[in-house]
Amino acid sequence: MPDRIVVTNSTPVIALSSIYRLELLKDLYGEIIIPKAVHDEVMAKKDSVSQLALVQANDWIITKTVINSQLQGLCPQEPLPPSQPSAPW
Repeated sequence: MPDRIVVTNSTPVIALSSIYRLELLKDLYGEIIIPKAVHDEVMAKKDSVSQLALVQANDWIITKTVINSQLQGLCPQEPLPPSQPSAPW
């Protein structure tokens, strides 16, 4: 089991894959977790570098479904993209 759990939103995945450096996350953390909503957001960008990179990184980027939806209510009141309030599970 890893000594820490790393959860990320779509920003580092999209930004790093756009410069072909997504593996930096693997180098730093070994394994990261993304909520299903983040996965869906990245995969919605058809024919994108991010989409291809996410598919290729499926052995170290783990997608999890939110199971503790009560914690989602603790998010700020401003409207957020669907992937933003999904981190707690």
